[in-house]
Amino acid sequence: MILEALNSGVPCIAFDRGCISEILEGVGETVSPSSDFVGAAVSRIAEWTREPSSCGRLAELSRTRLVEMQDGARKIAGQLFESLAQGRLPVTTGS
Repeated sequence: MILEALNSGVPCIAFDRGCISEILEGVGETVSPSSDFVGAAVSRIAEWTREPSSCGRLAELSRTRLVEMQDGARKIAGQLFESLAQGRLPVTTGS
């Protein structure tokens, strides 16, 4: 759902679990799993409502973030397929 929202330019608020904070960095809001999610979400939505221009900026950044993620995934997939086609096992670099 987060990726669909990014594609649509919809700001996201989600619990900070796994890679969520990395995905939403600068384009959404994360809430600690031990925090009151509803309270934090209502507060953030109220801020976005008071500053509609920030939502427009987040929408543009969201779409850009998704394109960057897709480009990165395509690059990695291409490298993987190239390695397999050449009979080599891919080697991770641990970036």
